[in-house]
Amino acid sequence: MVKPMVDTSCPSSGKISVGDTCTVLTNGTLYDHNGGGNLGTYVWITYGKSGGSTLSLKLGYEHSGTNTWGAWQTMSAGNQYSSYWYPATCGSTIGLMYQDSSHMWQTPMAGC
Repeated sequence: MVKPMVDTSCPSSGKISVGDTCTVLTNGTLYDHNGGGNLGTYVWITYGKSGGSTLSLKLGYEHSGTNTWGAWQTMSAGNQYSSYWYPATCGSTIGLMYQDSSHMWQTPMAGC
């Protein structure tokens, strides 16, 4: 599986393409990338941290009312962290980021 390239520009609508959405946060950008091919479908959630203090976070996605989460990760500015699920159900997803057990952010819905 090829890791998706993170586009540093996120449109105000949050819609990059049918399978790619994003949300700009104060100190970074959260991305939801859905893809597939002859090997099956996947969901790839990425957070690029551009500034601010070190934080603990986990990435995940929501599909049909169910949240799926990756492991906790400690991140500092200038780093990128991704979680992916393969194979994944081909359908609409919302990328999620849960920070320090208190804040959650999400992307617009991405298709497959």
